Amino acid sequence: MSTFSLTRGSEAALGMLASQAGCETLLLTQPARELRAELSIEPFTSDSGDQLLAVLFMREQRHSMTLQRDDGANVQHLADWIVAVANGTLDTAEAVPQRADPSDLAAATAAFHAAAHELNAHAEPAPAQDEQYPPCDFCGVIPDHHPWHGSGMFKGFDSPHIHACNDCRHLLPSRPAHTEQQPEQISLEPALHKLCAEWERQKRLFPELNRGGWMDLAISEARRALSATSPKA
Repeated sequence: MSTFSLTRGSEAALGMLASQAGCETLLLTQPARELRAELSIEPFTSDSGDQLLAVLFMREQRHSMTLQRDDGANVQHLADWIVAVANGTLDTAEAVPQRADPSDLAAATAAFHAAAHELNAHAEPAPAQDEQYPPCDFCGVIPDHHPWHGSGMFKGFDSPHIHACNDCRHLLPSRPAHTEQQPEQISLEPALHKLCAEWERQKRLFPELNRGGWMDLAISEARRALSATSPKA
């Protein structure tokens, strides 16, 4: 197996660093492959005397070693250390990873996408639930708007509440189920039809109003219409 080695230019730069301190990018090569490493050397003083702290950054690894200042063997110590780290021959160093197997890359990519999809699923808020209107009593379809409403005979029964979608509204009873209408009922029927139309118009004009508010208004307007058309005592 081929190993990494410092280029001649990097060896020369290493000699300058060992004597003057500083920071430099070094190049290590092996057949058909290159590796760059960042080396910084800083002087410091300790109980052992004047020393140098060498810090090596190689890929995602950080390594450090201490040298005695003005030691003529520092250049060789640094060169041996850097090459050993690059080739993973030190006990504390890991070899620079070789080219990944294509199957490993495919598996890693698939795992990444699966994890990202799961995170996005948890992060996305659940869609708001729209208000659901009662289904049409004739065809069973749930309309996406407020259904038409009527009362009267439906399937053989007197029903006060009959809902119809827009396509089935013509099937609503045209008159109440009672064969004989009282005066109050005769007066109330036009008012209710008017309020139904007003409901739809105001709903488009003021979409912020809720169903309960319009129900209260409908009852109030119906009573007012009934009072206006009732015979005076």
